[in-house]
Amino acid sequence: MDLPLLPGGRRLDWEHLSAPVREALQARLGSPVMHAATQPGGFSPGLAARLRLADGRRVFIKAAGPHPNPDTPALLRAEAQITAALPASAPSPRLLWSYDDQGWVALAFEDIQGKLPTLPWQPGELQRVLEVVAELAVTLTPAPVAAPSVATRLGAALTSAARHCGPTCWPRGWSTNST
Repeated sequence: MDLPLLPGGRRLDWEHLSAPVREALQARLGSPVMHAATQPGGFSPGLAARLRLADGRRVFIKAAGPHPNPDTPALLRAEAQITAALPASAPSPRLLWSYDDQGWVALAFEDIQGKLPTLPWQPGELQRVLEVVAELAVTLTPAPVAAPSVATRLGAALTSAARHCGPTCWPRGWSTNST
């Protein structure tokens, strides 16, 4: 059975960040942004962009404010805490710094070369992903940070979705009531 592809949310572009937030992030970067490429995928309404700076450095920035989804900044705060605790041996981009001011949270990561997997999955790409997941299982055991269970996180995500878009989020016949 083929599963439907889930559409990603509309991302915030670098140019559409409020001027004070954009200026604060550039100050933290220490160099003006020369080019910003919004990255596809994901479901956050926030910024996810690869930036090329005037001094030649490249960084990946994620940022979100209190609107349109007030839960997203908290998710980025948790991501910052977990990512900062990863061992250097973990095959993941390094967190360079985080920013948290007036409801806006931003994370700056190393920009690494790569691309989203081709859909449907190609055998070579799938094999590489499975190898990295196996490597992560070894590298991150025991877990460097206590994290909420999948059930807790899923419950929070469903509660958030129900709060923000109500019954229109769910296919006919589904309910968020646990009766």
